[in-house]
Amino acid sequence: MLSTKRRRMHEKRDGLSITTEAQLDPGELDEAESTFDRLVSQRRQQEKMRRDESDVQRLADALRMLGMLDVLALEAAVDQGNHNQLLPTSTAACEWNPIWVRASQVYGIVMSAIARSQIRVDTLTIYKKSLRCSVPTFDVNKLLPGLGSTNFAAAAQHIRSLALSASTKVETDAQKIADARAGMSEVDDADSEDETETYTGSLSDDDPAAVAEDNYPGIARLLKQMPNLESVHLHLYNTLKGSAESYVKGPIEE
Repeated sequence: MLSTKRRRMHEKRDGLSITTEAQLDPGELDEAESTFDRLVSQRRQQEKMRRDESDVQRLADALRMLGMLDVLALEAAVDQGNHNQLLPTSTAACEWNPIWVRASQVYGIVMSAIARSQIRVDTLTIYKKSLRCSVPTFDVNKLLPGLGSTNFAAAAQHIRSLALSASTKVETDAQKIADARAGMSEVDDADSEDETETYTGSLSDDDPAAVAEDNYPGIARLLKQMPNLESVHLHLYNTLKGSAESYVKGPIEE
């Protein structure tokens, strides 16, 4: 329909099956394109969920076999091929947002696998040494209900040391980023600086998404799952175009 810009109609008349095609008007074409984009987005999301579930299960099986770990450290690197890897700090000239997107996905997979396997971990570090890579506080908060359903608290009570590099709000939904880029490419008079920032998923410090309530309680809620912590190292990476003051003074659950 989208390629031909025509709508095919079938009807029976006097015992005969008749097929006709009618030209779509602009409104019908826009609706068809919107429906198509929505269905493609849903399919991609379903495929991603299936891939993530498979990754969680495989990692959980491996952790279950180990039973316990003194240290579980999660760090980021950029695969350059031929067994050559670079830390994110070595890719300053490259786009940073894909690293953030994947880092958030891997964080969710690892935390879910810990909950599912019930492994005993003494020290957990999340991107402590990855200076250009953190988990957005929004994503930390978003994952917690799923962790709760798999009894993450039972595994987390064994954690005695936590290091976590978190960040202000960053768009980590790959499909939303792709849609934003497609929209920007259609704007001929877009300012080059704004175009780059939109492409990377960076937000201004007064953007509603950047100051939404769900950005703030995630860290506190995560810490509540770890009642036996003896040491905590938290780092906040400001990705906003402006101040991160709202994150420092944001609401904190007791």
